[in-house]
Order: sequence, then C-alpha cells, then structure tokens
Amino acid sequence: MKPKSRLTFSFETHNEAAALGSVLSPEVKADSRVKTMLEIKDSQLLLTINAADRNAFRSTVNSYARWIRLYDDIGGIE
Repeated sequence: MKPKSRLTFSFETHNEAAALGSVLSPEVKADSRVKTMLEIKDSQLLLTINAADRNAFRSTVNSYARWIRLYDDIGGIE
C-alpha cells in the first residue's frame, strides 16, 4: 500500500492561507517517488502527499513541517 495523506491548515482569512501557499508552492513537485499537490480553498490550505514508499512519505512530511514551522517562526502565521 502506498502512503497517502491530505493535510488541512485552516486560517482566519483566505489571504493568510494564500501567503503560506505562495511560500510552499516552489516545493510542490512530482517525481518518481512523491507527488505533492497544494490547493487553497477559502481560508484553508490543503496539502496532498502521495508517496511510493514510507521513507519518501516520511521525509516529505518532515520537510513540509520544517518549512511551515520556519514560516511561523519568522512571523508569517499569527
């Protein structure tokens, strides 16, 4: 079974969700092991991760978690 997850981040406004989306968008990609998709719906940012194996899935989730934490640390999320 291939690991798959959809993470939802909710914000108070669409602009807040779009701001984080613009920061993460350069990292969205598809390669032989992982496909990621990013959507903005209303005030939510939806991140979908489809991976070929657990290692690729884990490393992708960890990368996005670090990027989101960094964005929060520099004051991007209030």
